Amino acid sequence: MTPGTSGGSGPETWLFADALARCRIALPLADNVGRTHDDRDVYHLLDEVAAGVQAGMEHSRCQRGCDSCCQYPQAFFNVHREEWELIADHVRARWSEDRLVDFLARFHRSLGRLSRGRLALAQLLLDLPLPLRPRPTTFLARCPFLEDHECSIYDVRPWKCRAFGWFSYRRIMGGRLDVYACDEQADALSGPEAGPRLALPSATPFHTRIWRLCSGRALSLPRWLLETWPDETPGATSRSRMRAGREVR
Repeated sequence: MTPGTSGGSGPETWLFADALARCRIALPLADNVGRTHDDRDVYHLLDEVAAGVQAGMEHSRCQRGCDSCCQYPQAFFNVHREEWELIADHVRARWSEDRLVDFLARFHRSLGRLSRGRLALAQLLLDLPLPLRPRPTTFLARCPFLEDHECSIYDVRPWKCRAFGWFSYRRIMGGRLDVYACDEQADALSGPEAGPRLALPSATPFHTRIWRLCSGRALSLPRWLLETWPDETPGATSRSRMRAGREVR
């Protein structure tokens, strides 16, 4: 996570360098994911570095209301159990029962019987140690938590959502270093017309630390939703089952 510069030494560059320096010390000692909101929290450290990158990248295309990262295929990835429990706890605590009922009703209607089978196949492909992805279908069009072009669980969104648009990653096939972002953001940050002053940090150290802290299995968000709040009757959502789902961990 060594900072790189390509010209300029203003306050934005120093903000980025300071965030990286603090993270280099704190990340190996971090002991939780999204719970303490301090230097012991991997999410907190990730957000600090992302904020430093954002401050130093004046050509960034990431803005509120853009939901490119919430669409397939970027939005279909595995989430660790510990990350999902953070989301589920947030929903139970912050959402009213009516909101949860309406949300789950829409989600289950979007799946249907046929799409449940496709989701199982999509999860199988996602779990393979190869860069394979299922073909887009209706239920894979976007993240189920995207509402009116905004994230309904933004404060507890998974680490991949937090890193998207601000970090680099190394491809599985070929090992090439690439920008972890949509094409428009990647061009804005690394294209010849952008002239960025900062080299993007690697997401790998954060991924590694989260992987070590998370002992549970990982599933896609749609699969976690089905496991936590299953639907008893096809085409409808049982209110009693949803109440019971609040107790499922």
